[in-house]
Amino acid sequence: MVRTGKYLFALTMCLMALACAANKQTVQETAPPPPEVQMPEFLLHRVLPGETMASIAKWYTGKASDWRELAQHNPDLKPWNLKRSDLVKIPLAMATAHTNQPEHSTAPKKHRKATQKTDAAKDSAPAEPEEVFGPK
Repeated sequence: MVRTGKYLFALTMCLMALACAANKQTVQETAPPPPEVQMPEFLLHRVLPGETMASIAKWYTGKASDWRELAQHNPDLKPWNLKRSDLVKIPLAMATAHTNQPEHSTAPKKHRKATQKTDAAKDSAPAEPEEVFGPK
């Protein structure tokens, strides 16, 4: 009978160990997966003076003609009347040339607003010719 008690005790311990292992496995299976990190779908570009939707499109996509598609992704903005500090959303799928906003304006030089220079800078830098409109 002593042997039977030892066997019964050993069998009980084995069953308890198996039950604990099975319980632990189901707890691990039911734990929720870690949250997925969502990559942003858009790059944000803060409009600088003189920039147009076409100049922004050219900077990010390499083609100024993509401005229409940018305008579709920004229905709250008027593409012909961008204001300083407006945020333009650029879809990541379109952004092939650059991933970050430049520190300078993307506006062509002839459309950038002139900045006031000090007298010393005016004397040292040659004056840029103004663009003349109309027939030549």
